[in-house]
Amino acid sequence: MLGGNILEENDKKLTNGWLIAGGIVIVGAILNPFIIMALSKTNFTVTEIDELGTVGDFFGGTTVGLLSLASILFVIHTIAIQSKELALQRKELSLTREEFKTGNLTAKVQQIDNAFFSIIIKLLIIFKLSHTEIHFQGERRFQY
Repeated sequence: MLGGNILEENDKKLTNGWLIAGGIVIVGAILNPFIIMALSKTNFTVTEIDELGTVGDFFGGTTVGLLSLASILFVIHTIAIQSKELALQRKELSLTREEFKTGNLTAKVQQIDNAFFSIIIKLLIIFKLSHTEIHFQGERRFQY
């Protein structure tokens, strides 16, 4: 069981790794335009509405690629979680199937027991209704 726990911990670290990587890429996408502005030492001021389109294109162009990468990383994270859940669901389904087999076998045994004792009770009722005495003597079975 120790090996199973180690594998589960590695899977959890891998799954969390995709989530963390996606978060880092999103933060990088948000900071990227500002880093480019700081490194280029250019003042971006918008004095007229015409220049606003250029600034929007710059922000969009520097962030869209990274945000797309982040969305791919989040999709991979989601697939990893769903594959784990599917494996757990398959395991649970096989355990449920085994329980149903056991319950089915128990029901069959109970059905046989119920039929047997029902026949015995009906036989005793018939003997009581016929007012016949039953004597058990040694190896003799019935004596009327």
